[in-house]
Amino acid sequence: MTSTLPLAMFLLSGVLAAGSCSAADSPTTPAEGAEFQLKIGESATPAGGDGLTVTFTDVVGDSRCPTEVVCVWAGEVTIALELAGAGQAASRVELTIGADPAKASAALDGHTLHLLRVDPYPQAPGKIERSQYRATLKVERN
Repeated sequence: MTSTLPLAMFLLSGVLAAGSCSAADSPTTPAEGAEFQLKIGESATPAGGDGLTVTFTDVVGDSRCPTEVVCVWAGEVTIALELAGAGQAASRVELTIGADPAKASAALDGHTLHLLRVDPYPQAPGKIERSQYRATLKVERN
């Protein structure tokens, strides 16, 4: 009599692999007004956003003063997002966290997109790899 354990393990690993592939390929759907986090290349279609899809495309610049360092100014971080609405062409938006809080938000079709945080925060010494960046965002109805 043969053991069914190897077959069960094989089938389980296939189910887990298939589940992880489909989740990475589709945008997340955060609740209306909820904060959500994206890494570069990821997309989200917030509930209540009327079909708006937000994709984190790049970190344009990060001049934030690293922890444990004394700087003349706090610096800022700017990210690029691609916004695509239902039936509309995609557009690029840059949002910045820094001295001017108005640059951290963008109004679009009855909604406001807010950049709340960009992680990780710079450390000294060290360089943040592109793959490490995470943007925390929120979409609200106006």
